[in-house]
Amino acid sequence: MTKLHSRILIGLALLCLSPLSALAQSVGPFQTEIDCGGVFMGGDAVPYTIRAENQTLQAQPIELSLRLRLPSGGAFPLFTVNFTLGPNQDLVVPRSLGLPASVQAGSYTMLVIGAGVDFTSFDTCSFNVV
Repeated sequence: MTKLHSRILIGLALLCLSPLSALAQSVGPFQTEIDCGGVFMGGDAVPYTIRAENQTLQAQPIELSLRLRLPSGGAFPLFTVNFTLGPNQDLVVPRSLGLPASVQAGSYTMLVIGAGVDFTSFDTCSFNVV
């Protein structure tokens, strides 16, 4: 392999990995996070907290979606909301998810996705139902 071919392959690898590493490190104009956890039973309320943080000096319009992944592998959308975070503004929203009495036992994952004009940030948390 020539030196030129090596440079092209390295450049392509970096180009392909750049978006993934940016998402993994949440480097961008804003960051979304979710915190939950614990063990629950049918009829319980599962507390969780969503946080959105604008990391710039400009307002950031964000579409925030919350989804619940079921133990069966399916996903259930909980809500989607649009808002604008001002410069260096944080938004912290504590909420709870009411479980039906006949909820399926297993591991559940909550997925929060914040989508902006040219950036997406996401985070997950999990809880168990016995």
